Amino acid sequence: MIKKCMFLIACLLSANAMIFAQVNAVTSDSVAVAVPDTLHRAAIRGANKVAVIIGTQGLGLDVSRKVNSFLAIRLGGSYLPFSTTVKGTALGDINTNVKVKSKDFVNAHLVADFYPFKKAGFRLSPGIGYFFHAKGEAKITPDANYKWNDVTLTPEQIGSSTGTLDWNGVAAFASAGYDFKATRKFPVSISLELGSYYLPAPEAHMTGEKLLSENSSNEAQFRRNTKNYRWLPVLQLSLGYAF
Repeated sequence: MIKKCMFLIACLLSANAMIFAQVNAVTSDSVAVAVPDTLHRAAIRGANKVAVIIGTQGLGLDVSRKVNSFLAIRLGGSYLPFSTTVKGTALGDINTNVKVKSKDFVNAHLVADFYPFKKAGFRLSPGIGYFFHAKGEAKITPDANYKWNDVTLTPEQIGSSTGTLDWNGVAAFASAGYDFKATRKFPVSISLELGSYYLPAPEAHMTGEKLLSENSSNEAQFRRNTKNYRWLPVLQLSLGYAF
């Protein structure tokens, strides 16, 4: 009787061992299928990244997510505060100051970053942007008195002329860049990017005041001269944190 009991116990233990081995094999196979190697490597390096950007399109913030080791999706926005004055420019025989500034140059962008080389940070990045506000202005004012025959005119008497360009709307984007990639031990990364936006055709206007008020009649010519001003170069540096 004891020998029969021992035999039954041995059989049950053997059966349990076989069942456990089969379950373990199925589970291992399932995990291997559910977690591809590319996603596993991306998770190790940090699939998400937040980056501060600075460059020709202004100051901004990017948030990106790795889809796999060859592709990441990037969403962000930027703001360009810019104003400068150029002296010594001539308007006919009049020495002038030209004040150039951007007015509310604000955009959002969605970009796909493709990494063609598995172990390098080089990337190609097509995308699209939307410019909520994208206006440039150049205001020309006399720098000194102007003498016409026997009459001397002051800058206040001459007045000023202003030209504006407005690029609001959807813009195509393409760039190439390089990521100095973060690691799990050092999650901070630096990226360099060079590319361009292709902006909508600008809406152009020209106005004048006082003695330069007749410059408004040149608006049609100004519009023709600026219709191809659609390229916005992008050279930017970003500092990112991967997590």
